[in-house]
Amino acid sequence: LSTRAEVQQAVLDLVDPVVRNLSPGGARARLGTFGAVFPARVAELEGWARPLWGIVPLVAGGGRFDHWDRWRDGLVNGTDPDHEEYWGPCTTDVDQRMVEMAAIGVGLAFTPEHLWDPLPAAAKERVIEWLRGVERHEPAPNNWQFFRLLVQAGLERVGVDVDDDARERSLEQLESFALGDGWYVDGFTGNVDHYVPFAFHTYGLLLAASGLGDRAHAARWVE
Repeated sequence: LSTRAEVQQAVLDLVDPVVRNLSPGGARARLGTFGAVFPARVAELEGWARPLWGIVPLVAGGGRFDHWDRWRDGLVNGTDPDHEEYWGPCTTDVDQRMVEMAAIGVGLAFTPEHLWDPLPAAAKERVIEWLRGVERHEPAPNNWQFFRLLVQAGLERVGVDVDDDARERSLEQLESFALGDGWYVDGFTGNVDHYVPFAFHTYGLLLAASGLGDRAHAARWVE
């Protein structure tokens, strides 16, 4: 992976097996049988959502992806309570769905023309309602607070008002984790580990690059 083109091709190569294993409605991807502490439908939501972390930067950076229709199908059906592939709502704090919502937020923030604009109006309302779960319930008191901010950035991009109080709670928690010189503790457990560059630095810079959300905090994350 020494050139931009090679990195772009790597994204396509990694996503290709997921394309072939999407469910009929596009909302779930089962790539194996493994254990998890959350329901199978949420694990299969994870299979659908995680590729967006590669697809969205690929396309936002000028690359091409030919399967947006399948991911749009998944977003429409996964957020429809009447569809058999419905992902289910956030019903409690620290819901695993919040993690996967962040990838959707990034998609709306950076590639709305592919993931959002073609959706019917009724489907858009269902997507908004489903994403509201990260505002109504509390993410884990650690790097998960960024997931709420990423979802809100996506909603803001497509013209949806967000819960300012929920945003402020997340911003305050994240700031409370700062140790100085770019280091963070990942919540109240005292961990200072790979989640600092993997989560804190990455999510903060994504929010800064989006031009959305609280710009004072965005400038601090860049610094």
